[in-house]
Amino acid sequence: MKTKLFTLFVLLIGLAVVSTGCGSEAAQASTDVPPEKVVESFYEWYLGYIGDRASGEMRNPLVDGAYRSSEYLSEAFVQKVDDLLASFEYAAYDPFLCAQDIPESISADEAVVSGDAASVMVHTSFAGHSLQVDLQQLEGQWKISDIICR
Repeated sequence: MKTKLFTLFVLLIGLAVVSTGCGSEAAQASTDVPPEKVVESFYEWYLGYIGDRASGEMRNPLVDGAYRSSEYLSEAFVQKVDDLLASFEYAAYDPFLCAQDIPESISADEAVVSGDAASVMVHTSFAGHSLQVDLQQLEGQWKISDIICR
């Protein structure tokens, strides 16, 4: 009887160690995505959502509210964008692109990281056009927390 209890105890300890180790590995993996990759992934999704001008099949992520469910944006930033869009009497500009037109491409510089905050300079295909994307590390993941138009 003692042997069975001891074996059960050892199995439970082993299971606890294995599950704890897997949990840490999963948490580690989410912090391994650098801020500039988060920015690149967001803009790849965003421009992809808009679609292709040549085919004429385009969507508006602002009108559709598609940005609201983006895994790359902090909840506070989504609210800030919602408030900004609500303040526009007429369509003013796209706060994610800092432009009225859609660039052909976007590239991100290496992030400048300071603790749980980071900034990434983003350059569009428009000559001399760039914007600053700020990120915060929230729950082990980098999230876009602001976009500053330059």
